[in-house]
Amino acid sequence: MIEGQFPNYRQVIPTSHATRVLAQREELLKATRLASYFARDAANMLRFQVDPASDPPLVITANAAEVGDNTGRVDATVEGQPTTIAFNSRFVADALQSLSAAEISLELGGPLAPGVVKIVGDDSYLHVVMPLRIPA
Repeated sequence: MIEGQFPNYRQVIPTSHATRVLAQREELLKATRLASYFARDAANMLRFQVDPASDPPLVITANAAEVGDNTGRVDATVEGQPTTIAFNSRFVADALQSLSAAEISLELGGPLAPGVVKIVGDDSYLHVVMPLRIPA
């Protein structure tokens, strides 16, 4: 057994959120995978534009200088404030692939706060995804 002082992992788990996205896991995973092909040359960065007043309320974009851009529109239910946040496409795909649930929630605290992926109706699982800083 390894002895020693371990960091308190609970410190990185947000306790509140300003925006909550409810989406079908398969639809979100499909949009993430497609956009990831375009994000390879840009540090695998995907931009999630979330706006409850838009239709659809979740737009995932990726840019590739030599290939072009990809915009994925995801039908979702959004509660809270509009926000734009960037994530590494691999980390989002890993979080979504590890689940078998049909509906997930993505809780966001702002552009630089960690995102939390949860199963709707099941508090026994969460996956923290750290954001990327969007270049100015």
